[in-house]
Amino acid sequence: MRPDIFDIFFITGQSNASGARDSATDPETERENAVVPEPGTAYCLDVSSKNQRSEIYDLNRGRSGIAPALALRWNELTGRGCFVVQTAVSGSPIQRWTPGESRLAATGMNFLDNTLETAEYVLSLGQDGTGEYRFGDIYYIWCQGETGQAHEWAGDHWIMPGIRLIDTDSYYTRFERFHSAFLEKVPVRLGAIMLVRTIPRKSSRHSLELGLLTDMVPSKQAQYTAHACHGDTLRIMSRICDIARMETTPGPGAGFLKGDNVHYKKKGYNAQARELAENIYRFISPDTDRTPVSLEWLAPDGRTPMKEGQILPVDCARGALTAAVVLPLWADNTAISFTAGPGAEGVCSVDRYGKITFAPGTPVGTRVPVTVKADCGFSLTVVAECAPAAPADEVASGIVTDFVWNFASSGLTEYNSYNNLLPGENAAYELLPEGIRLQTNWLEPERTLHVSDRYDWKLRWKGEMSSQLRIMSGDQSRIDTRVEGNDGTCVRFCTSENRVFELPYKVEADENGRAAEDLTLAYEAAARRLVLSCGGTEISSVHVDGVFSGSFRRLLAPSSGAFALVETTMLVERDNA
Repeated sequence: MRPDIFDIFFITGQSNASGARDSATDPETERENAVVPEPGTAYCLDVSSKNQRSEIYDLNRGRSGIAPALALRWNELTGRGCFVVQTAVSGSPIQRWTPGESRLAATGMNFLDNTLETAEYVLSLGQDGTGEYRFGDIYYIWCQGETGQAHEWAGDHWIMPGIRLIDTDSYYTRFERFHSAFLEKVPVRLGAIMLVRTIPRKSSRHSLELGLLTDMVPSKQAQYTAHACHGDTLRIMSRICDIARMETTPGPGAGFLKGDNVHYKKKGYNAQARELAENIYRFISPDTDRTPVSLEWLAPDGRTPMKEGQILPVDCARGALTAAVVLPLWADNTAISFTAGPGAEGVCSVDRYGKITFAPGTPVGTRVPVTVKADCGFSLTVVAECAPAAPADEVASGIVTDFVWNFASSGLTEYNSYNNLLPGENAAYELLPEGIRLQTNWLEPERTLHVSDRYDWKLRWKGEMSSQLRIMSGDQSRIDTRVEGNDGTCVRFCTSENRVFELPYKVEADENGRAAEDLTLAYEAAARRLVLSCGGTEISSVHVDGVFSGSFRRLLAPSSGAFALVETTMLVERDNA
């Protein structure tokens, strides 16, 4: 039965809001886990990055992401229908959602502009009660912040790895501007945050072992602050991310995530949708007891509540990111504040977001009390202790990037979804149990890869090759395997400066010309050597004088014939110049 009133839900943010698909996900299992609302109770309008709108369709037909399960649970709780507007864009930075920032050249608009223009259109459908829909309350759901944890936004493209990553204050300021602009134009009752999950690259070793990627990162810390500062109109309404795991990791939330350990499967989207619907309903319901019950102060791992008086080690070089929240999430009076001292002046400080920092030169072992207070009356004090600087973490600092494409298990999706492959124009390929077979043309990484003589880098390919294979190519540079050089079969590296390096190796092919290869081409900057290894054993090398570089826009372009490639791993250090 069609409801009399439809509440509007705008779903904004990036891939986990848009409902990103993964080629490695079993479609049959996803269909089995899908839930859909009753016909006529929920409708959806999809809006592309270029502000192109789909036809309005009944969500009973299904959709990736949270929309179907959200609409179903909302109808069960309220008896109202849902009109879902999907404006989220996979991979979008918060700059694309900030008023006046980072507009697309093609449209002159950013994704907030798209959303506000679409809101005007949608509201016209129920204008003055004479339209096709009778609208009730308006909400938006925000899920964003994964990509910016390791990528740097350069105005119109991502730089990977990022050196100048967005900090908590920059994220919070932009999010606050987004929220204010939305509320200024649209009568939103509540903005609901689907808390961002930490990406593998920014997670501690212990978190990775547990499969719980909860570590406190700037975007997450900023979202907790937004919850505290704008509690009347903006709340974290789902923390499912803190239990979500892949199928291979047992425990609550197992199977919520895909094999990339970043994006949700249908099972996870359903859980997120239920959590959002139920907590939003608790927030708006006059029957809800909204009395604050406790104050939770989260340690830097993002999941462990700290206790009164406990010692908190604080890296003397990096500080410690923490966050606090009044519970339950729908409680009244969410405001909190942090203070350091006594004895903190010139020694230790804590900012409005909960980052604790010791002054340079503070002796290791120095202890200072730090307190968080909630306006509702709760308070908690821990003892910050100046700890030795941890060894530089190459992954966390964004100096080294490790891209892995395992075609047998993940198709064209990069292991951490940081640099997925896209088929080139008219590319013909086939995914096989043992890898991929590409007959014509090439695959393109989402982000250009770079190498240089100024730092170490490494490229590994593994599989059965039936012909010459161009592993990588760009405008000038390329890397070919199984080509005939001056000393027989070799790997040939042609640089952007038109320099050519050949590293010979022996091919033991079968009667069909196929050869199993596990080759690594590496550059050692200190020794200025290009090294070719097979199965971890060095087989040839060449000394390199002078400058060289390479930029690669295409991967896996065969010069002739077809081949199967199982895995390609590339470690590239970004040129910091």
